Amino acid sequence: MRPFPKRLGWVILGGAWLGAAGGLAQITPAGAEIPCRMVDTRNAAGPFGGPALASGRVRNFPLLASACGVPETAKALSINATAVVPGGAGGLVAYSGDAAAPPTNYISFAAGAVIANNAVLGLSRNGDGSLNVLAVLSPAGTVHFLIDVNGYFQ
Repeated sequence: MRPFPKRLGWVILGGAWLGAAGGLAQITPAGAEIPCRMVDTRNAAGPFGGPALASGRVRNFPLLASACGVPETAKALSINATAVVPGGAGGLVAYSGDAAAPPTNYISFAAGAVIANNAVLGLSRNGDGSLNVLAVLSPAGTVHFLIDVNGYFQ
């Protein structure tokens, strides 16, 4: 794996500027591989597992509490997220756990597809480091969702 750049400058996240003076830090969780799977709704019910995302509902993921070793000081994550076999066409909107939903999809998909996208997404600033995900499917249905993290910003 190539080393991450030491300085990336500024990135815009959810309408707010985030200074990335420290650059992107590679995560090194004990016993975990990089990238590290933070969320997989195909797994048993829990904060990082099932159930699948339901259309029209927001699900909050407390990402800093995962087993991936991201420190509490992280302000944003470099992730790859995947929508798995949605029950209808639609999209997922991902945004900071303490912010309003943006008007754009993070991932758009067709029914039955498996599609991934990468991004740098800001985490909530209220202390829980969470990320909200809103599923919008037509017709209403569910979609499984995965998040693999490969780094973070402080």
